[in-house]
Amino acid sequence: MATADIKYRLNAQLADNTVTVDNKNEKIAVVVSAGTADKQRLISEIMEVNPGLERETVEAVINLEQRVLKKLILTGFRVNTGLYSVAAKLTGVVEGNVWDS
Repeated sequence: MATADIKYRLNAQLADNTVTVDNKNEKIAVVVSAGTADKQRLISEIMEVNPGLERETVEAVINLEQRVLKKLILTGFRVNTGLYSVAAKLTGVVEGNVWDS
């Protein structure tokens, strides 16, 4: 089966759209979280897809990817992995020459 044939389904709830004030009947869909998946869950999911890989190899590749992503992001690159896009963002204010995060 080709990857394009796989269908995924998100669970969502309707909520009032607080951005628009002129239409009180307007709703937005808010995704209901299925929980949190940490690095160990990610490794386990990869192992399910390809059980021929060594767990240590998968973990090493994920660690390396995270290290390289962190380096690129923290040196000012916008990173697009094809699944998500990420960039560093500064928050806070600068008074004089002092940044208050």
